[in-house]
Amino acid sequence: MKLTTLKPKYLSQVVFGMLCLVSFSAMAVEAKADSQGALAKPFVTVNGLVQTTARAELLLREQLGRGATVSNELRLSVRDTLISLALMEQQARSAGLDKDALVQAQVELARQNILAQVWQQKVLSESPFSEAEFQAEYALQIAL
Repeated sequence: MKLTTLKPKYLSQVVFGMLCLVSFSAMAVEAKADSQGALAKPFVTVNGLVQTTARAELLLREQLGRGATVSNELRLSVRDTLISLALMEQQARSAGLDKDALVQAQVELARQNILAQVWQQKVLSESPFSEAEFQAEYALQIAL
């Protein structure tokens, strides 16, 4: 499928995709348990650019976390969202937006934030705090 312009019907999928970015990092640790090979396989290809199964899995898990149930409609919605995001990325690149210094900084900050959140989750999962430790730290912070 070769589209050179975005259709209005893709706008709702764009919003959906942007909301999914918020919770990607929360699911990244969980995704590690899955087979890395299976997650690297292509899910859909848009104008020659592969959207991996890992990306689809993250979007699917986001929707499941919001109470959606697994269905063909949900899988199609995830597929459509990946296609929309890929098309918009391609349009942004062709417009040279990826060369803008502020856009590059924003992308790097998002990457940095995701890695920091995944690291925090890893550390917390390896040494969870007890309720008493949490309450003690809370009291200490309030006293400051």
